[in-house]
Parts: sequence; C-alpha cells; structure tokens
Amino acid sequence: MAVTWYLALVIAVVTLVPFEFRWPPSLRLVWFTTVSDLIANVALFVPLGFFVAFAQRGRPLLAGFALSLGVEVLQQFVPGRFPSLLDVATNAFGAGLGGAIHRALAKGLGRRQLNAGVAALDLPLLGSVYLSIPLLWLSGLAAADDGSRRWLVALLGVAITVVLSSVSRHHLAPRGDHPARTALLGGGAMALGLLPGWYDDPAFIASGAGLVVVGVLVLGDLIARIEPSGRRFEGPTIRRALVPFGCYLLLTALWPVTGLGEPWHALAGISRSVQDLGHVAILRLLELMAGATVAGYAIAEIRGRSGGSAPGEWTSGVVVSLSLGLVLAGVRGFHEGYGASLVDVVLVAVAAGVGALLYHRQRAYVRELLGIGEAVSRPAGGPAYSRIGPPPLADGAPKWR
Repeated sequence: MAVTWYLALVIAVVTLVPFEFRWPPSLRLVWFTTVSDLIANVALFVPLGFFVAFAQRGRPLLAGFALSLGVEVLQQFVPGRFPSLLDVATNAFGAGLGGAIHRALAKGLGRRQLNAGVAALDLPLLGSVYLSIPLLWLSGLAAADDGSRRWLVALLGVAITVVLSSVSRHHLAPRGDHPARTALLGGGAMALGLLPGWYDDPAFIASGAGLVVVGVLVLGDLIARIEPSGRRFEGPTIRRALVPFGCYLLLTALWPVTGLGEPWHALAGISRSVQDLGHVAILRLLELMAGATVAGYAIAEIRGRSGGSAPGEWTSGVVVSLSLGLVLAGVRGFHEGYGASLVDVVLVAVAAGVGALLYHRQRAYVRELLGIGEAVSRPAGGPAYSRIGPPPLADGAPKWR
C-alpha cells in the first residue's frame, strides 16, 4: 500500500505540473485524443493497478478510475491542460490491466515456487525495480527535446538488469523458473517506464526493452559461472546496481553538462524556490527526487542487511537522506541553469527518506511472512501465509534475514 500511494502521488504530480491553478473561464472538456496519448495513458496506470492488486486493498479498475477522475477535475483549474473522459477510461483500463498482470504473475510463479509467498514478487530487492518505473516516467518527461538524455536512461536500465539477473539466478532459477521469463518481465517493465515520455519513439522503447532482456540473460549466465549457489546475493547485488545508478543520479543533477559554470556564481541561487522554475526544470527536479527515493531504498536495504539495531538504522537513515540531499542539490550549484537551493536540499532529502521508509515497511512485511518479525495488518479475506522457508540450497544457508 505504501508503494501504491507513492505511485498515486507521482501520477498526480506528473499530470498537474506546473501547479499553476486558476479558476477556469468555462468548462473545458475534449472528446478526442491521439493514439500515442492513449498508449501513454494506459502505461501510466498499469503499475498502480499492479500494486492495488498486490496489496489486496481494493479493485484496480475502480482505483484507477477514481484517481484519474480526480486528476481530470483538478486539470480544469490548470491552464494548458485539457481534461478528457477518454483519459479517464484509458487510465482505468490501464489500472485494470495492471491488476490482471499481477494475478497472472502470482498464479504462474506461485506454481513453481513451493510455498514461497507471492511468487517472489515481495522480495525487498525487487522494490528498487518497482520504484525505477516512475523514475523512468519522469526521466522521459523531463527530457523534453533533449534526445541525448536517453543515454542517462541506459544507465538506469543497466541497474535494473543487475538486480533482475541476480534475482533470476539465485532465487527464481532454483525453483524451476526459466531465466527467459524474468528477462521478458524486465523488458516489459522497461518499456512500461519509457512509454509515457518516449511514446513517439517506438524504436527507442523497443531497443531499451530489448537490451534489458538480453542483459538479464547474459549477466545471469555470467553470475551463474562466478557465484556459487547458496551465496547471500542481496547485498552484493544492490551494491553493484548502485554503481550505474549513482552515475545516473549524479549526471541527472548536472544535466546538461554543457551548462556547468563557476561555483561561486551559480551558488547565488541558494534561496531560489520551486516557483522560480519553468515546466521542464520542475520535471527535472521531480526526476531527481524520484531518483533519491530509489537511492534511499537501496541504501536502507544495504544497511538493513548489516544487522544493525532499528534505532541505529533510523538515525543513520536521516543522516544519509540529508547527506544525499546536500550532495545532489549542492552539485547543481555548479550549473548556471539551476544553482544550489535549500529547497532542493529539503525536497531531495525527504524523497530519500521516503525511499528508506518504503524499504523498512517492505522488510517488516516479509519478516512477518517469515514469522520472525512484527505483525503487519493483513486485509480481511486475504491469504494467510504460512512460514516461508528459504530457497532450496546445496549448503542449506538461509537467504532471508
């Protein structure tokens, strides 16, 4: 549910940028749309429907309809936006499709995994992949007419590939699930993230998805050769994924690199507020925040697997979030088009904190499924999971903390 609300917030923010609300002189309602808009509208709501079904707290179709209707009503007050009942229909269909995808995955993987929960979809490690989808949305929307920005997306695709290849090799393959299935799911997730921003470039979407598919298969085979079965893989995997992701995040903060200037000149923007930014600049700040959310989640997972105490984890989480905010907002001080801003520091730090919170909620949920953690509320009539055993390993070493 936490991820569901996060996705709903991202959708609302994306569809209401630049947040300039005015009373409309008349009711605006359009009855037509382009094919590309239809595809983007569906893609934007598929993840929401997926997680509504995952959480089992409502009907995906109705949730998509309610959120879309609320957004369309608010768009009446945003100049330049044109509400459409067709958008509501396509958004609701996308949410319903996401729910159907979850049911198919849970049913198909569940048959192969021998009492392993919801088909390994609830692995904490996969949270970084889930949170990368709205980040891909914002990366595409923030690109505007800058085609060179797609190279940044390639780094994000590499990070996703690293995670999925390890999950396939160490968690799914031992339970009889073919690596090609994980590769295709990864390619589908990549395409889903690219669609809203690059719907007018199907070749780029297809190539991005294809590279993830090939990357998961090739990297998974390489991991199978160099890493023995039974090794604890989560920590090393997230550390490897943070290398390309960290490069992506740093370049996002500085992009375009041609705008770098003297630091003492750019740092004059220390008091700039969000309202001083243009439409594209707001989207790029939102992209930076979404990236900080993924980073906060990943860093919290690394620290969570180190076995530290809960109070220590929360204290270090605050320090890490503030540090990430200072670094990412600070490097923008070298960019003449942005400048450093205390507002950016706070926004990025809060976003990183949200990512850490999402990880801790996910870990608490999995520990409860394992019967070793605090109780987490379960929906009435939902599945009563029994204790989830570790995956079948040669040496019997557990993979769960």
